[in-house]
Amino acid sequence: MMDRMVIVPDTHDDERFRGGPSDLTVRLPRFYAACALTDATGRHLGALYLLDDLPRALDDAQRRFLYELAGVIARGLERTDVLTDLSDRVKALEERAELMTLALDGSATGVWDRNVATGEIHYSPAWKAILGYESHELGNRIEDAYLRLHPDDLAYVSAAMQAHFESRSDSYAVEHRIRCKDGSYKWICSRGKVVERDGNGRALRMVGTTTDITALRETAEQLQQSVDLVTNLTDEVPGLVFQYRWMPDGRSFFSYASDGIRDIFELMPQQLATTAEAIDAQVDRRDLAAYRQSLRQSAASLSSWHLEFRVQLPRQGLRWRQGDARPQRLADGSTLWHGFITDVTERKQIEAEPQELATIDFLTQLPNRRYFMKQNEAELARIRSTDNDVAAIVTFDLDYFKASRRSTTDGGMQLAILRSRISPCFYVPKCGSVTSLGAWAARNLQ
Repeated sequence: MMDRMVIVPDTHDDERFRGGPSDLTVRLPRFYAACALTDATGRHLGALYLLDDLPRALDDAQRRFLYELAGVIARGLERTDVLTDLSDRVKALEERAELMTLALDGSATGVWDRNVATGEIHYSPAWKAILGYESHELGNRIEDAYLRLHPDDLAYVSAAMQAHFESRSDSYAVEHRIRCKDGSYKWICSRGKVVERDGNGRALRMVGTTTDITALRETAEQLQQSVDLVTNLTDEVPGLVFQYRWMPDGRSFFSYASDGIRDIFELMPQQLATTAEAIDAQVDRRDLAAYRQSLRQSAASLSSWHLEFRVQLPRQGLRWRQGDARPQRLADGSTLWHGFITDVTERKQIEAEPQELATIDFLTQLPNRRYFMKQNEAELARIRSTDNDVAAIVTFDLDYFKASRRSTTDGGMQLAILRSRISPCFYVPKCGSVTSLGAWAARNLQ
């Protein structure tokens, strides 16, 4: 006790009160006593002073009283600090609550508090306002709450709620329709969590929020209708409408492919959602290098992609395809093409007909002299480029060939330019018929 108290019966006899300035006009008390004020943790709060103009002494009882009085004052000061701190915290909480209320009101969100044991549920004024009710309207029975649910959503909502009551889900979160005061229905998102359970784990109290998402649902439905419209339109367009993405690491896939891919490549859209390898497998080997190179050039220069190429399909066989698309560079460095691929097989066949008519004999359907000279020039150029001067030409003189062609019953004979390194050159005698020609060829062209 004494270590917290200082008692000076007469300050005139105490060295600690002497030695001040000579012109000091302040009159010092003769008696001085002080007791430190500390809280329960020993933190210094101040001091209690007892002063008198006359010298005096304190007995033990008076000293104890001074000590106890200091303790009472210290506890009072400590409580004042606590109350001040609590007041500051309450003020802060009130400010936060006000901000939360403003946020909830601004987001069309209300709060509900359900007593699971008694079957009561209490709603905030903002919750009631969502459905068009005043703050004094609506009952607190949970049965009434279920009656406001849309009949098609009742089973789903009840199952989600029960799953959370039984701890089979971490929280309760559902989107459903609820009837308003005027009889119309709104879409809401309701979230909640059990905050109190009994010793057996049974739910006792649940708190949550409800947000009006009607506008969001309507926007989502409008967006889905637009997506469906675009999808239907692209699926009706002959050919394939696509969105093709090439990643920086070399991976590629079709982020969108219309239903036309079934005919263009005999594939399903989902087969290309993660990789475009199935397309490469369909491209004819003769055009695969050009197909890949054209995409690389388009990606490098961000120029339009245009290519005619052949594909080998399981059902349709060899077909011609034409691809057109525009690329754009995305933020992650990938390249995205938007375009379409069409079937140009018929056009390519029509384009090939004049060339075929110019090089095929109408009567025999065999290559004519023009075709022979063209192929001969090409072969000579090939021989010269390989530094190989070994070559041979075999000629046949067929008497009555056209007549024999017309009288052939097996569908006819087809002759082709035979590229063969035959050395030395040799002369083939005349053959009188197609049959003898075939026999000679079987004996000599082994």
